Amino acid sequence: MELLGLKSGARGRPLGMESTVNSPSLVAEAVSKRFGPTQALDNVSVVFEPGSVHALMGANGSGKSTLTKVLVGLVRPDHGEVRYDVGTSGGVEDRHSAVAAVFQETSLIPDMTVEENVWLTREPKKFWGVDRKLLRQRTEEIVDIFSDVAPTIHPTTLVSDLGPDARQIVELMKALSQSPRYIILDEATASLDARQAARVAELVRKWREQGRSVILVTHRMPEALALADTISVLRNGKLVTTEPRAFVDEQRIVDLMVASHRRPSIATKVSKDIAVDASSLSATIDVGKRGKAFGLTVRKGEIVGLAGLQGQGQSRVLRGLFSGGTGIHDVQIDGRRAEISHPSGAVKLGIALVPGDRNTDGLFGPLPVSENIMISSWRQHGRFGWLNLKSAMAVVQQTIKDLKLKTASPDVSVRTLSGGNAQKAVLARWLATKPQYLLLDDPTKGVDVGARADFYDALYRAKDQSVGILVYSSDEHELEILCDRVLVMHEGELVTALEGADIEAEKIARAGIMGV
Repeated sequence: MELLGLKSGARGRPLGMESTVNSPSLVAEAVSKRFGPTQALDNVSVVFEPGSVHALMGANGSGKSTLTKVLVGLVRPDHGEVRYDVGTSGGVEDRHSAVAAVFQETSLIPDMTVEENVWLTREPKKFWGVDRKLLRQRTEEIVDIFSDVAPTIHPTTLVSDLGPDARQIVELMKALSQSPRYIILDEATASLDARQAARVAELVRKWREQGRSVILVTHRMPEALALADTISVLRNGKLVTTEPRAFVDEQRIVDLMVASHRRPSIATKVSKDIAVDASSLSATIDVGKRGKAFGLTVRKGEIVGLAGLQGQGQSRVLRGLFSGGTGIHDVQIDGRRAEISHPSGAVKLGIALVPGDRNTDGLFGPLPVSENIMISSWRQHGRFGWLNLKSAMAVVQQTIKDLKLKTASPDVSVRTLSGGNAQKAVLARWLATKPQYLLLDDPTKGVDVGARADFYDALYRAKDQSVGILVYSSDEHELEILCDRVLVMHEGELVTALEGADIEAEKIARAGIMGV
């Protein structure tokens, strides 16, 4: 067993396998994939050659991550196929054992140690069980590759005791332990500091020398340009181009990613003047790695958008304002300092959050639609310990009508709702609390165009009722339609603020990609 590293192993042998230059190519041919109303991939064909670094570039929602999950076998395409092009290699290798992926969202088990996570289901065996000595030796060899940039990682360290950067490195260690021919890095350096990212770049170059192939998905343009031999650009689920790195520069890549492809607006933004001294929710945001804090203010009666590539701190800002957390300071509501450490406290202060994952954070599956809508606002319909059920059900009926929520009855399980209507139920739950400030985390992701229009109408009504709205969306066109101001984030920092006529989808996308 040999590993894909930079240093020598414990017994003096190099941590690298034999050259794989004659390995088969990994081919995606006419791959299409739809998730409900969203066409994530549309007839995509691309060849990943051995011994090369192939960058996949694209704006939010372009299909990059879906393609990588199809390549590794986590998602089955609706049409098309993924295969090895045998060529002169002499045989076909099982794709699932030859392709390993490192995703930004880790798959580690917190209550297990580093070595247990790295080798889970692949532990070296002896006749009577796991060979613990060999397990420790192999883990130490991998840990040693990162010892100077991740000193908190040891074979026996519990993953729950590691920070986000160290967990990401352990995820990378899992992939290395498989000695794959193809390594997919899907935003794998997003949570790493500069030294750690530089170590990953060293490894990528080493793997290329060994004849392996790296499929690189990154929002860091300099990283892609420095490492890639070939660059493919996706947009709206379609492959726009595949070109040698030498033929493209940063400006051309950005142009291909955000080339003008205007869609007709499905709602019309109605702006109104907002008093400069209007009541507001404000905070100091410090969620970046370089300590460059910025001020955030949301006034009542306006819609403020958070933009940028996914994973740039937008969700962390929203969660921090709703439940407290590091990086969110000096929160003030209507000029008064607010201490928020739990969602219940935020609700009492008039703040509501529509979360990004409705199934995990937004809905109570066993409960009916009506109880899901009212679960955060029952107390508004109680008096002297008695519940005014008639008043509560009137709110349920009115909210269902306003949002055009399609359900057989308020009494059926929320699990019976379609995706768009389930998301409406989450929005209904928080609108029922009559918030002063409404936070939304990519609320229309995967929602069809009709449901989106209903969402927009609901947000406009809330705005007209002087609710302050802060919304993160991975759809730049949505922000253009909705927002009075847009704040573009990159690596946890504010890089651009747009308002009025300057709010254009293309400007938002460019700022998020280029980080300026």
